[in-house]
Amino acid sequence: MTTELLLFLLASLLISFLLSGLESAILSVGPARLHHAAKQGKRAAQIVERLLLRRELLLGSILLLNVSANLIAFAVITSETVSWFGAWGYLIASVVSLPIYLIWVELLPKAIFKRAPLRLLCLFVPLLVVIDLTVRPVMQLLALPGL
Repeated sequence: MTTELLLFLLASLLISFLLSGLESAILSVGPARLHHAAKQGKRAAQIVERLLLRRELLLGSILLLNVSANLIAFAVITSETVSWFGAWGYLIASVVSLPIYLIWVELLPKAIFKRAPLRLLCLFVPLLVVIDLTVRPVMQLLALPGL
């Protein structure tokens, strides 16, 4: 595996980690606590509160990006294991990467972000704004009428 491919894989996994955590934080943040922080003049909380007015679109955008990052990571892992082990590479990629993925890229970030959802949403508000501005229009095009 080349250095560039390894960095690409690690970036995909890091993005997935972050997006999984943000998804959990959005679902866990208390509306009253968020509103109180926004009323106290905390700019990041005000932005998060505004973004969560369209919670479904923001969650959909995060999920779309997360699935894309996961597919990229699994494609890289599978491609490399197949090049090393032939047809057995498919099985090896699944058996090795799925448990690692589930624990380190799905469960761990969700647990971390669930412990302090407001603080972490406020910390990553610039990323949420970028996601909202870039991916939300795609989600609006894909959304079924009435959603």
